[in-house]
Amino acid sequence: RDYEREKNMTLNVSVSQDVTAETAALLAGGNVVGWFSGGAEFGPRALGHRCILADPRIPGIKERINRDIKFREDFRPFAPAVKIDDAGKYFVYGWESPYMILVDLVKPEWTVELQGVVHVDGTCRVQTVSREWNAHFYELIDRFEKEAGIGVLLNTSLNKKGMPIVETPLQAIELFFSGALDAVVIDDFIIRKTNL
Repeated sequence: RDYEREKNMTLNVSVSQDVTAETAALLAGGNVVGWFSGGAEFGPRALGHRCILADPRIPGIKERINRDIKFREDFRPFAPAVKIDDAGKYFVYGWESPYMILVDLVKPEWTVELQGVVHVDGTCRVQTVSREWNAHFYELIDRFEKEAGIGVLLNTSLNKKGMPIVETPLQAIELFFSGALDAVVIDDFIIRKTNL
């Protein structure tokens, strides 16, 4: 832990009356957010319960997350999370892929907008989200689209190199302190850092 950095910051903790709307606004404002919602993930992928999320349009967002939050190699790609009903809008095949196992091509008109989730070969490992499968995460993507005008979030697991996906609120907060996440959302709590 970086105790020198921690002693120069304070936490701003709030209980949200509408956590998806507030989180969507944070994301649309360029913040990188840890998302801890409901039960744990099952398996190695972040599928809407333990995620690091960001606006994929931000220049350099891949490098920032890999370098300052995940502490891993800069070539590592991130997944686009998209509502299932919008998959065909952004991706060539628009396959249903709730477990992030299918690769799709980004439509040419979206390549620049989705730069944070496009691999060097123009492909993405897409996660499609349905309301029935994860209503809370679906609602967050929907609210983000209303805020930002694009219905895709950069999604990666809530962990860093060498660490399993976080399981508990304490682990989420420890990860929040260890890197450059701007905020962490734990169910209805929104926690932000403020420098002194």
